[in-house]
Amino acid sequence: MKDWEELAILQGLRQEQKRREMATRYVRQQTYRRSRIAQDRIIRHLEHLGYQVHKTTHNAPFDAWIGGCRVEIKASHWQEAARRYQANVRHHQADVIIFDAVNGRDHYFVIPMAVVTPRKSIEVYSYNVAAYKGQWAEYLEAWEVLTRAVTGVKKPTQLLFWDIPGMEPPGSARNLSQKGGVV
Repeated sequence: MKDWEELAILQGLRQEQKRREMATRYVRQQTYRRSRIAQDRIIRHLEHLGYQVHKTTHNAPFDAWIGGCRVEIKASHWQEAARRYQANVRHHQADVIIFDAVNGRDHYFVIPMAVVTPRKSIEVYSYNVAAYKGQWAEYLEAWEVLTRAVTGVKKPTQLLFWDIPGMEPPGSARNLSQKGGVV
């Protein structure tokens, strides 16, 4: 084999590898965009229900804060080949997971993360979600789970410096007398 033939073969292999990498990158971008669109749709629905929702950053271990409650948001369209709706659960750091099974209409499962925790995914094996009788059926449209989680969250309290024993607020009589000030 001549040098120019080897170069042509190597160049062809590099071009093929580059095409595959570009196709993979395109699929990842489309998947990310689709998931962001679904997440935004679910957040709008939550705001319509009256919840105050704050989105987190891209790399956060959960998707939103709702009244101090950490919420993971997932959505899935019907997967004909696998015959299910399915979403991966990775971090288990949220308090509640909202799973949207989409078949032309949104079907929301509001599940406490404590129930999901040992699993790595949520799967619903029924195209007709309204007739679903599986393990997640009790959480279909169970918005009271989210309400209980939001109202049950302990709100952070701010400890003031003078709340610490032995400390006084600036300008108090005791504080000024210790510094030699006029009382």
